[in-house]
Amino acid sequence: MFFISLKSLDMRLDELRKLSDDIILERYNKSASERSQNSFFFEKEILRRENERQINTMLRYTRYVAWMTLIMTLATLINVWIAFKLSD
Repeated sequence: MFFISLKSLDMRLDELRKLSDDIILERYNKSASERSQNSFFFEKEILRRENERQINTMLRYTRYVAWMTLIMTLATLINVWIAFKLSD
């Protein structure tokens, strides 16, 4: 397992990822106020979590667009079928 170790910070990466956002922000603010190099790891974790949220949001929107495209395609096919049926 990957370890992060600098001065007072000795935490496994999986432990860091299990921490809540509030705890991460609290530890980042504390490290940043002490001008510690540990704040780098908390900052990177905060950025990673923000990126993960954005990626999940974009994937969700992509799925919505795919479903809407499928529905519109089916609606178009039904309308074409109805138009041909009525023209007979």
